[in-house]
Amino acid sequence: MKTKKITEFSIIFVLSLISLLFNYYFGSIGVFPIDTFAHFDSGFSILNGFLPFRDYWTVSGPIIDLFQSVLFYLFGTNWLAYNLHAGLINILLACVSFLFFKKIKLNLLFSFLLTLSVIILGYSTIGAPFSDYHSAIFSVIATLFLIFNILEKNYKYIYWVPIFYFIAFFSKQTPAVYSLILNLPLIFFTIFYNKDKKFLIILTIITLSLICLLFIFLYFSKINLQSFFIQYFLFPSTIGESRLDLLKIDLINFLNNFKFILIPLFFMIFLLAKNFKKILDENVVLIYFYLFSLTSSLILHQLLTKNQIFIFFIIPLLFGYIFSQLFILKKYEKVSKIIFIILIFIITCKYHLRFNIDRKFIELENLNTKNYEDSAKINNKLSGLKWVTPSYNENVLYEINLIKESLLYLNKFEGRTIVITYYQFFSSILNKNLYSPNRWYTRDGVSYPLLENKYHDFYKTFYSEKIKSLNLKTIHTIKPLDDKIFKFIFNTECIKTIKINDILNEHNIERCKKN
Repeated sequence: MKTKKITEFSIIFVLSLISLLFNYYFGSIGVFPIDTFAHFDSGFSILNGFLPFRDYWTVSGPIIDLFQSVLFYLFGTNWLAYNLHAGLINILLACVSFLFFKKIKLNLLFSFLLTLSVIILGYSTIGAPFSDYHSAIFSVIATLFLIFNILEKNYKYIYWVPIFYFIAFFSKQTPAVYSLILNLPLIFFTIFYNKDKKFLIILTIITLSLICLLFIFLYFSKINLQSFFIQYFLFPSTIGESRLDLLKIDLINFLNNFKFILIPLFFMIFLLAKNFKKILDENVVLIYFYLFSLTSSLILHQLLTKNQIFIFFIIPLLFGYIFSQLFILKKYEKVSKIIFIILIFIITCKYHLRFNIDRKFIELENLNTKNYEDSAKINNKLSGLKWVTPSYNENVLYEINLIKESLLYLNKFEGRTIVITYYQFFSSILNKNLYSPNRWYTRDGVSYPLLENKYHDFYKTFYSEKIKSLNLKTIHTIKPLDDKIFKFIFNTECIKTIKINDILNEHNIERCKKN
């Protein structure tokens, strides 16, 4: 028994090391600025006393920002500490996945290989902290912990479920809320079926404690409650409603995009239907339902979001559970396992090539990712990142030189300014606050309310008050962003724009303050 424990610990250590190194290697290839650096400057800003909801508008990711600030504090503000964030989440996913495979009684070899597949298809497809990945991964972990309770016929794991969902939701509202809504009926059924309401009481206490901690944080951080609720609950709900209204599913595209996720589901339905009487035990049926609800929530999120598909890491988890159930059809067991092993190998290789090597998630697929430069040429804080972006794939040095010129100019610039850019590392590199009232800027109405949104006036007031409090005379923008991003605040005729270089523009707003 002791030898087995040592073996399992050694495997977990190896998997953790692979998770970290795999994420660092592939996550450091290429840049999609708005996604790659989504939490870089915000993590740095928190170290300097700036907080989400209070000092800058954010619709997702406050927990990611806070955790990133801790890593920057411990390891310095640099790419390694930033990439480490994603690597640690990849390690957590690997450890919980391995534990899942062990608890469904797969042998060590199968457990190792399937966990390796999870790692390959996991966080390394972007390699930097990203709210959708956090929310999805912690939702998966919460669901697996619910399954652990069933497998071990006790509730010692269920106490962690509210914590994981809390982290998932405050990384990003979706897919966490989809997963929670679908799982809640199953949770209540399990508790009431077993007639042990003490666990419901404990769950309620943990949940209320987390909510209390949230309000304590908001109170001591002097974060306005109305602003918090509008930014994180009310405004994002309008995005979801509009996307749901526009949702049109093309069956052919749907099947093509999610075919390798749907295949194990079809096998699970086949096993459930063919052997329903044998597995009527509510515990086994509940595991099927948990896996169905998890998969459904992740697919729904992908249908409603504009990101590339990134949820392929659940495929080995689904196939792993099928492996554990193949004893039901003993005469097909050997043939099925061989087929599934080959299929998982092909799927893993396919998506590894597309998302890790070709960097599809950050829009570098079919472009030359070998045409990169060391980001240390921009600044040593970015050392280790291989700089190549979709916009300047054929002229990487030109982009780097423009960024360096912009940094040099802003470093010499006297007075306060806001820098609006997709390259959200300017504050960190210059080691000074650039006071942006928004964490990130997209022009599709996702990161802040556009004119037609009912919360636009609130956002306009929030933004205007920040500018007024800073007594700003200038705002800087870096292409592809320009003054259209903030023109809604001023009479456009009062803005005087000067071109500094091919990407940096300086907008004087001094006259606007007199209007």
